[in-house]
This record gives sequence, structure tokens and C-alpha cells, in this order.
Amino acid sequence: MKYIQLLAICLLFISMTSSCNSSKKTQTAATDVSNKLEQPTKDVKADIPPPPRDGERPSREEMQAKRAQQQEALIAKLDLSAEQEDKYRKINAKYREKIKTMREKHRGSGGFNAEMRDEMMAMRDAHQAELATVLTKDQLKIYVEEREKMRQNRPGRGPGGPGGR
Repeated sequence: MKYIQLLAICLLFISMTSSCNSSKKTQTAATDVSNKLEQPTKDVKADIPPPPRDGERPSREEMQAKRAQQQEALIAKLDLSAEQEDKYRKINAKYREKIKTMREKHRGSGGFNAEMRDEMMAMRDAHQAELATVLTKDQLKIYVEEREKMRQNRPGRGPGGPGGR
């Protein structure tokens, strides 16, 4: 008699677990279908790479594309004249090369250090001072605000992230 009761309990348990698994599969299939239906058609921002998934870094090409897009958006927002835009791009290219040279110089020193930080801060100040000779006061104000927004939106920054203590 105990054997039959034990067998009945086992069969009941097996049937319950299999019905739970099948309902999960049904839910997953229904979710997949609804996700496919909710996918938007081609968006204007389709060229922007998706944000990195947890633990994944975007490729160098994706980062360069994003930076180029941000740069073009900033230039449009500043409403630069043709002459200003030319000077602006030359100044940025000049400082981009300086930063590249500085990073190569510090490459063997084990990464970011106090000396490199001081050089970067001095370079940033010099860059902004040089831009101030090209931009109007209103444009410079917009430039500073937009750069701050970009800085705030960078992933992995803040307390506990790279550079944030």
C-alpha cells in the first residue's frame, strides 16, 4: 500500500514539473512573438551602434563612429560659420594628435597615472582656451554644457567606476 502511495506521489510530482516546464516554454514563445511584433521599423538613429551589453565593450569602429556623430551634432548645435568650423576642426585635430602622442609616451608606465592626469588637464585647459579664441561667448557656453552632458553620459564612470572615487 505504501508503495502505491509513493508511486502516486512520484507520478503527481513528475506531471506537475512537466506542466510547469511546458508553461514556461509557452510563456517564452509568447514573449518572443510579442517582442518580434513590438520591434520598430527602421529608425532614424539606426546608424548609432547599440549600447554594450554587460561586460562587453564596443568595438573601436563603433566608438569612432559614435564620437564622429557626437562631434557633428555638437558642430550643428554651435551653429558655426564656415570659417569657425574650419578653425574648430583644426584645433580639435591638433589636440587629438597631442593626446595620441602623450598616450604613446605613457604606454609603458602601467596605465593612467598622476603625471598623465596632470598633462591631460593642462592639455584640456589649453584646448578650451584655444577654442575660446574661435567661438563666441554664447557658443563657448553651449560647448561647455554639451561636453559636460557627454561626460555625464559616459558608461562606466562615477563612483567606483574608472577614475571615480
